[in-house]
Amino acid sequence: MATTQTKSVVVIGAGSFGASTALEYAKHNHKVTLLEQYNVLDNRISSTDFNRIIRSDYRGDKILTDLAEKALSKWKQWGLFHQHGQLILSQNNEMKDGNYFTDQFNVLQKEDPNRVKLLSFKQIGNISPAWIDDNNYHKRWKKGFISTNSGWVYATKGLQCIINQCQENNVDIRENVKVNDIQLIKRNGNKAIIDTNDGKIIADLVILTCGVWLPTILNKLNLPSFPYMKPTSNLCGYFKVKDDKNKWLFESNNFPNFLADIEETGYYGFALNEGYVKIAQ
Repeated sequence: MATTQTKSVVVIGAGSFGASTALEYAKHNHKVTLLEQYNVLDNRISSTDFNRIIRSDYRGDKILTDLAEKALSKWKQWGLFHQHGQLILSQNNEMKDGNYFTDQFNVLQKEDPNRVKLLSFKQIGNISPAWIDDNNYHKRWKKGFISTNSGWVYATKGLQCIINQCQENNVDIRENVKVNDIQLIKRNGNKAIIDTNDGKIIADLVILTCGVWLPTILNKLNLPSFPYMKPTSNLCGYFKVKDDKNKWLFESNNFPNFLADIEETGYYGFALNEGYVKIAQ
């Protein structure tokens, strides 16, 4: 990032992407304003929740893998990363090239043959007792493997850590701000005027990190949008373990995050956290 000229930067949306973007510009001595339509850490912000999967296994995609490994080093540095592995399950007996399970297994095997091995469902139950299937209820799952470099972070704590660093680096954080209009002006160089309920801000650069709100905001501001810019959502269920004596089965040391044939079912889940097991699709 060039640092030859200080710029006025406005970042709209204070989730993890917005806050980390604001922090990076502030570290390079730019004047940064971070706008959030709610309070920071509001539970309506997508970046807040119990936990998020952190991994650097991206099917051999070098760009994503490199970015994830750089991010992973930060999570470790901040003491927020819990490296308890990730279980990847498959419904198929055969290894088929082109699906996530096979491709990811082959990538990890190529990197380090000792890092990962193929497991039968019975072997998975021996490692993670919550998956023991004496009554053969789980007929659909045939095999799996555990990626040991993966883990999870407390999502809200992670965002709080980034917000704290924004404050330490003099980012002007403004909460409960609604953007009414953005006008582009070309007098004395390209500028933007952001009209908000908190007044007007003049910026050299405006960055929109609004998550699912982005298409709505672009339409509202009469800015170009695209057909592929569509909001998506996850269904999340939070399950409480009824019997306290069984909670150990779902603690992260015994129950790693899992991807349940993610391309076919879309299901993934987390270990026990704050009394609940989270399963999402």
